[in-house]
Amino acid sequence: VDEATCGLFLWSLAQAAGGLVHSFGQLFATRIVLGIGEAPQFPSAARVVSDWFPPRKRGVPTGIFVSSSPLGSAIAPILLTTLMIWLSWRWMFVLMGLAGVILAIIWFALYRDPHALPLDHDERRYLAGGEAEMAKPVTRPGFAEWRRLFAHRSTWGMILGYFGSVYLNWVFLTWLPGYLTTERHMDLMTSGIAASIPFFFGFIGCLIAGWFSDVLSRRGGSAVTSRKLPIVLTMLGMAAFTVPAALVESNVIALACISVVIFLANASSACSWALVSAVAPPDRVASLGSVQNFGGFLGGALAPVLTGYIAESFSFVPALLTGAAIAFAGAMSYLFLVRAPLPRDDDAEPIVVVEAVA
Repeated sequence: VDEATCGLFLWSLAQAAGGLVHSFGQLFATRIVLGIGEAPQFPSAARVVSDWFPPRKRGVPTGIFVSSSPLGSAIAPILLTTLMIWLSWRWMFVLMGLAGVILAIIWFALYRDPHALPLDHDERRYLAGGEAEMAKPVTRPGFAEWRRLFAHRSTWGMILGYFGSVYLNWVFLTWLPGYLTTERHMDLMTSGIAASIPFFFGFIGCLIAGWFSDVLSRRGGSAVTSRKLPIVLTMLGMAAFTVPAALVESNVIALACISVVIFLANASSACSWALVSAVAPPDRVASLGSVQNFGGFLGGALAPVLTGYIAESFSFVPALLTGAAIAFAGAMSYLFLVRAPLPRDDDAEPIVVVEAVA
């Protein structure tokens, strides 16, 4: 059983268990288990794309699987609110968990590793993008190989860059309804509807970014550069449009700017996952994806706390501007640190990344 199936099944059990709890401690425990189950999903999806699509055609499928996140954020308020009204909040958790179990069973029944299938030589060369050595089955890396990822500058650039991208995205993901009610003085119903609009743009952003990334990749040149350039541009746009979103008086203009930010944030996320398969050798795609995703989790964990603290101490204006600055720093990390793919062998000289300064 692969990591995606196990993770989704664990996530589903934790989600369903959330409807059976009777204390905050129990609910907190289910949330921890849910996070553990969720963690392997995107790295596993990146590995699936790497296995089933040639290098210069991975942007579109990557954009498709990444688009599930903003689409879920857009429809969840409507769907979950309906379930709570018709049934109860407990049944909402249980039904979501049941849906996850069904999806896990479907994935386990249908998905097959291409290396386990009787593909002919031409089919394997196509999936490898014409590179014969890539068409061979890959081995699962051990802990030593995973640890060596941190010896390369590109790895740290992806960690820091994805931290900045996810940080700003999660500022809006967690605080947008509260921001619209407290700072923009919208009523509860209006803010709920308004808060879902930007994430539909995020869904579109993922799909467009995946296609655009493939276009750049097929035009030739470095695969790393063609995947990295859209990330840098979209993150710079995220930072730029957050500034007027924080400063303008018009609610319409502010919401339009936020929609652009979410569009670009999810476009950046799609390109970031496409970058993984361009930087990592085939046997390290999931490992590098997990490492980059760890940086994103740190950004996603810090964003709600720091944003809330700044907003309470001052206002949402410096909180949003802080997010813009962090996104800009993340763009610079991708631009200047992610330069070359990781070596396919282990005899490359490690790169010194951080030097302590007294």
